[in-house]
Amino acid sequence: MNRRKTETDSEGIIVKGYPLFGILGVIEFVFGWWITLSCLADGTEANPTGGIALCLFVLFVGSGLGFIGYSRRFIRLTDTDIQIRDFLSRTRSYRIDEIQEVCCGRLQICTAKGRDGVLFRLYDYSPVNPGHIFLLQELERRGIRVDVGARMFSTAHFSALHPDPDRRHFSVLLSSFPGRLGDRLTIDGRRLTLHRPFRRDAALRAGELGEGRLRQHRNGKLCLRLYRRDGSRFLELSRPHSPGSDLSIIALLIHLADCGVPLDGLEQLSEDMQAGLRSRYADPRSAAVLFGQEYARHLPLLEQYEAELKEAGLKLLYGPLDRNREGWPAQISLPSADWPDAYECGIFFCLLKDGRMVYSKREEAPLSAFLPVVLRAPLWVLNAFPEFRGGSQDQPALVFFQPFADSDLGNWLKLFRGLAAKGNILVHEDEPPVDVQNGGTADPERGGNGF
Repeated sequence: MNRRKTETDSEGIIVKGYPLFGILGVIEFVFGWWITLSCLADGTEANPTGGIALCLFVLFVGSGLGFIGYSRRFIRLTDTDIQIRDFLSRTRSYRIDEIQEVCCGRLQICTAKGRDGVLFRLYDYSPVNPGHIFLLQELERRGIRVDVGARMFSTAHFSALHPDPDRRHFSVLLSSFPGRLGDRLTIDGRRLTLHRPFRRDAALRAGELGEGRLRQHRNGKLCLRLYRRDGSRFLELSRPHSPGSDLSIIALLIHLADCGVPLDGLEQLSEDMQAGLRSRYADPRSAAVLFGQEYARHLPLLEQYEAELKEAGLKLLYGPLDRNREGWPAQISLPSADWPDAYECGIFFCLLKDGRMVYSKREEAPLSAFLPVVLRAPLWVLNAFPEFRGGSQDQPALVFFQPFADSDLGNWLKLFRGLAAKGNILVHEDEPPVDVQNGGTADPERGGNGF
């Protein structure tokens, strides 16, 4: 299924198949008939071609029909039902409330289970297919437990980073095997189960692990080896890793560390991965402490660019920003409290010249940025997981701490410095100057300049 062909009709959301396969199927079907008839027309008793014609007919016409059927597949999600049409054009309908769990089998086959067993299967699941990701997100949005490896973990995937390690449940693919026979590790609390094709599953408790050894190659490939206490190797993870596509590896490393498994080689990981290892769910009071530490971590970089921009006659205004936005100057365009998913707090910075906001000359957009660090869970997650609910909606029981790397902050600051160096900035003289001394955060102990 292709996410780019996702549409909304009168009945619900449709995830369609790839239309290119249908076009190729029609071409193969027509070509198969043409070459078969040509062989039969040229055949003589001395040169029989009936057998060749039959083979070509089966090869081209059969594969053409297969491609046409493959492109006719779709999945339609309505408020109450899910309709699936397979490559044989058979359409089946299931009620959403019948689905209790979606899990990934040994051959990377997604299986939807109900009270009475298996309801349907998705045989061509791929963790990088946008259509499959969209489908699983929609099912999870409706309160269905989705346990599929190699998915991107975020504030929405609560089961992978639950504050209690005993209540975590997720899967990790251990290799980038080109087929569907790769090894898979399932985490169910402190129990780790290794699934291997054509071999018996191996399981142990996290306390039985002696250590883990990490190594990241220059090409981005990550290697993790876990050893038992007796020195024997339990598993080896070896696969490419990119922070934006699959954070299940980070969830595994966080879980091992929380279970007390020593990990050697964490310093070799990239800056993005190390920032991901600091992400976690926490109560609001603990998240505030973590945010203060994260802000102090990025403060030297902010001070460095503040000094560089000061030489160019510009002032870099920065500091913590919470959802109340109290004490900040009214002339500064601050992000809405509803973006993204009702942030709790983050780091905001902007450029000033002679006390006025600086804009980019081409887009006339203010040179400011906000990097949220503590986020609230979406409303549908609050309804699906009671652990998030606090005394009221304004005081959630759990929030998500999402740090970022210095490179993310540095990219924004480099952009501001580059626009200023090229003269591609604009200042509106009719705007009132910003009262820097009276603005900013209500928590001056966290730092900031001019607040």
